[in-house]
Amino acid sequence: MSDLNRENVANGSTAITYEEARRTAEELRTCANQMRGIFTDFENTMHQTGTEDVFFGQASEALRNRFSNLKKRFETFTRTVDLFSNMISSATSAEEATEHAIEKDADNLAG
Repeated sequence: MSDLNRENVANGSTAITYEEARRTAEELRTCANQMRGIFTDFENTMHQTGTEDVFFGQASEALRNRFSNLKKRFETFTRTVDLFSNMISSATSAEEATEHAIEKDADNLAG
């Protein structure tokens, strides 16, 4: 562990590498996409409700209404996960570019 990482751990900060940040952002994207797939499968099943072969009547209508409300909340949640993932990626890229620029300027000053 570098001195900087020891200092960060000691003061309650968390230090991760750029690669770890990129990997975390990608894992969030993957999870959001998997959740969308599961929800789409469930939605396809829900479209079958209300038919005489599957499930119909007042309970079926109530279930479809509750599902419609859940769908809106789920879409908001997965969009938020995507936005968070993009924020991590953007912040990582910006931080990495800044660090490289500082290193380059320091090297130029050092001669």
